[in-house]
Amino acid sequence: MPEVIRIEHPETKKGPYAEPHEWGIALACMVERHNTDYDKHPNPLEDKGIKRGMEKDKELCGFSDLWQLYRWFSKDEIIMLDSFGYEITVIEDATITAAGKKQILFTRGVQNDTV
Repeated sequence: MPEVIRIEHPETKKGPYAEPHEWGIALACMVERHNTDYDKHPNPLEDKGIKRGMEKDKELCGFSDLWQLYRWFSKDEIIMLDSFGYEITVIEDATITAAGKKQILFTRGVQNDTV
């Protein structure tokens, strides 16, 4: 089974887009910036290879490798997310349901340690 790379909070298993306002203005501004830069941060419907919405409460967004994650999040954004408790995690036994140019959709299997 493939592994998926994802940034999520270890307690909630939610990514930064799921709860941006709980962590203050810096995270909310990052999410807003991402939501308006469709070339670098397309939603799944706009990402080549996916071209559909997510199945709510079933699928999650992640990355096929660290390079894909680093193209999505800047070094400063990763440092900021870390300060809010988010971690880069490896999810094993994920079922990839769609692969885009910038991200993947998957359903969760077993989570490994953080990277």
